[in-house]
Amino acid sequence: MLFAREPAAFQASVSSEGSPLGHTAAGRTPRKIARTAAPVPPSPRPRALLPVVDQPDIREEHKIIADEIFRMVPAACRGQLQSFYVRYDNPKQRGLAGKTSVIVSGNVSDAEFRALLIHEFFGHVIDLGCLEGHMDAGISNFRDGKDVIYKDDPSVSFYQISWLTDKIQRADAHSNHFVTGYASWDAFEDFAETVTYYVLQEDAFRARATKNATLAKKLQWMETHLFTKQKTVATGLSNWDGKSVPWDATKLPYEWHAKQ
Repeated sequence: MLFAREPAAFQASVSSEGSPLGHTAAGRTPRKIARTAAPVPPSPRPRALLPVVDQPDIREEHKIIADEIFRMVPAACRGQLQSFYVRYDNPKQRGLAGKTSVIVSGNVSDAEFRALLIHEFFGHVIDLGCLEGHMDAGISNFRDGKDVIYKDDPSVSFYQISWLTDKIQRADAHSNHFVTGYASWDAFEDFAETVTYYVLQEDAFRARATKNATLAKKLQWMETHLFTKQKTVATGLSNWDGKSVPWDATKLPYEWHAKQ
């Protein structure tokens, strides 16, 4: 009988040939066809850390957080950062920064460590090192120590919302014109705290800006000059009560979403 198969032989034919019409003679052990396993794609290699954070004296968890934060800005601006230090010796100040360097304490929670990096890197390195003016525009009333800031530096238009010079507020400035109490310290801390508040407490910032024309101007400046592509990386967990001003944006609770 042509193509007659015992049930077992038939099942063997189906499993080995893939079809009930496999050409296997009755009573004969079906030939097994070797199957090639589908190639398994190699696991992606972990991305190398930025050299500025991949230092032996920085803890691994802090390297990972810093690498993510620093990669959130364009490479040309990121390259402005030449020195990065994490201190584990109980420094008096939790963070310091200039045009090309950032120093932060490692003796804080991961959430606070990230917020400090946003304040120091987004707020100071980008402000003083990436946003620049030109000598031909003339010297503004704002100085970072001995360094002059030119009139066409984009940051000047932010400073002028609340400041006459880097340390003297406008006559009509009020405490509620600043996102935090610390922001009223000088023009540079105003910038850094406003950036941090925008990144980590955007909803509260927007709520306050609807009732405060000065904060609305600062919010508009941030979205015009820094955050032109809307991407929410965190959800602020601090609720604005309609009147009080928090002291420090790096201390406010938030939930982090961004992953590179």
